[in-house]
Amino acid sequence: MKWLSGWWRRPDHFDWLTGYLQARGLSVNTRRALAAVAASLVLVPANVVWGPTPFYPRLALAVAALAGLAGLGMAALWLSRWPLCAPLHTGRYLPEDHFGSAGI
Repeated sequence: MKWLSGWWRRPDHFDWLTGYLQARGLSVNTRRALAAVAASLVLVPANVVWGPTPFYPRLALAVAALAGLAGLGMAALWLSRWPLCAPLHTGRYLPEDHFGSAGI
């Protein structure tokens, strides 16, 4: 399990990718594309209703409806803002800490 904790503590590419997209003016289009993908979960209930009959139709429809609502919620989040990476040691994230005031 030591390898797992070492892997978990490795730095990721979140800040690099965020800065890359913002520097090239692609963050808004990326957010829109990801919102469209998340919103496509709305189609899951249609598959339950018009697709092959599941073993437990009521349960399948309930889970599909929850997936559709979760997709709409995630789409709303993607359309409202870019997700922030909050470091554990400070409890808050300020984009200026990583990109400088001109990078935003």
